[in-house]
Amino acid sequence: MNYPANDRPRLRQMALALVGLDLVAALAGWSRLNAECLGRPAGDFGVLWTADYLAVLLFAPLLGLVFWRLYRLAANGREGWWTPAFLFALYLLGAGMGLHEPPNRWTQTLAGDLSPALRTAFDYTDNRLGHWVFWAGFVLVIWAVALAQLRSPLKQAMSAGWTALMVLLSLPQVLIMVANLWKEHTGVDVAVIVLAGGVPLLAWGGRHRDLHLRRLPALLVPCLTFFSAVAVTLWLWWR
Repeated sequence: MNYPANDRPRLRQMALALVGLDLVAALAGWSRLNAECLGRPAGDFGVLWTADYLAVLLFAPLLGLVFWRLYRLAANGREGWWTPAFLFALYLLGAGMGLHEPPNRWTQTLAGDLSPALRTAFDYTDNRLGHWVFWAGFVLVIWAVALAQLRSPLKQAMSAGWTALMVLLSLPQVLIMVANLWKEHTGVDVAVIVLAGGVPLLAWGGRHRDLHLRRLPALLVPCLTFFSAVAVTLWLWWR
C-alpha cells in the first residue's frame, strides 16, 4: 500500500518506539527476577539491591522517554493542552516506581528487624500510596497518548501487514501484564487496566466513530494489549 509521505515515518517510528517499550519492560522484568544474582552494591549493607537502583534510576527514566516519544508521534505536532497532563502523568509514573521499590525491598531484607510501626509504614508506602500513584500515572499516560492520536490520526488505515506488526509488538506487553496480574490476583488492578483502555475507546466511539481503528495505532495497540491481558488473566483465574 502506498502510504502518504507523512504516514510512513510515523508508522516506522511508532514501531521502533514499541520495540523500545518491549525491551525496557523485558529488561526490567529480567532484573527483578534475577535480583539476587545481580547482588548488592559495595558498601550498601543490603539496604537496596542493584535491581532496585536499576528500576528507579534506569528503567523508570527510559520508560518515560519511550512514552514521551509515543506521545509526540501520536500527537504529530498537535500536542495542545494534553502535554501538561502527560508530563504530570510521567511524574506520577516515576514517583510511583520510586515509592514502591525501596520499601518493598526493606520489607523483604529487614523483615526480622522491623518494628510493627515501620512495617505498617513500609506497607502503606509500597502497597497503597506507591501503588495508586503509579496506577494514576499509568492511566493518564495511556489516555494522553490515545487521545492525542484521536486528534491526529493517520491519513489512511494501516495495511494488514502493518496491523499485524503492531499486534505482534503488543504481545510482549500482554505476557508481562498477565504475569503480574496473575501473580497479584487482585480484581482492582484488572479494573484499572480496563479503565485505562476503556475511556479512550469510549471517546473514539462517542465522537470519532467515523475514524477506522487502523488509523489509530496508538489507541488500537493499548486496547488490544489491555483487553487481551485481562481476558487471559480472568481465564487463568477461573479455569
